[in-house]
Amino acid sequence: MRWLVALLVLVGSVSVEAQEEKGAKLLQDFEKKLKAAKAYRVTFDMKYDARKRPFSLKGELLVTGNKLKSTVKGEDGDRPVDMTFLADGKSQARTTVLDGKPFTSRWEARPKLGTTVTGLLARMGMFPLVSEGGTLVAPKSQPHPDQLQVKDFKLAGKEKLGDKQAHIAEYALELKDEPASPKVACKIWFDTATNLPLKRTLEIRSKGQLFFSGGETYSRWEIDPEIKEGTFTMPNPTKK
Repeated sequence: MRWLVALLVLVGSVSVEAQEEKGAKLLQDFEKKLKAAKAYRVTFDMKYDARKRPFSLKGELLVTGNKLKSTVKGEDGDRPVDMTFLADGKSQARTTVLDGKPFTSRWEARPKLGTTVTGLLARMGMFPLVSEGGTLVAPKSQPHPDQLQVKDFKLAGKEKLGDKQAHIAEYALELKDEPASPKVACKIWFDTATNLPLKRTLEIRSKGQLFFSGGETYSRWEIDPEIKEGTFTMPNPTKK
């Protein structure tokens, strides 16, 4: 009888390990696809609740090397949001429209801005890019992809989203060497045909308390899209 129990334990362990490997591979393959592309574009819709302050944003992100452009519109609490982010490989700019008037701030772009954006997008989505203090919003931002430890992968079955079938992968994120850092629970729905995300949810807890939750949907991904001349032309800086 003992041998039967041991066999069942072994089979269960192998099954869990296989699920972890498959879940990890879905995320790794997605990140590799973005990094290998000459350019990519994604259209997104975000809805989050940060400490009972909801925000809803829609937009688009285009990345090629160290150049990028993103437009974001929506609401942050009771405030309207209308922002454009640009990087031409050397400089980075954020233009915010307030009362119908554009205001632009500009700073030196990070040497590996495109790599940073791609890594954060793959692991956490658009949230760490366009939220307050995010990579596209502020000259100094956190976290960097290399600081994020990805762990506890598992497959959570399949689900049909519209007319597309999706594999669901779950995993956790923690800041390396910071055991007291907030715990991030992620779930991604990967299109079985393209291995590109259709949907993502995030929950962030600190000291056991949920203080951030919500998700994103991706209506369109383009790998190596055509880029029009002048797409990354920088605006003139203005003061608020």
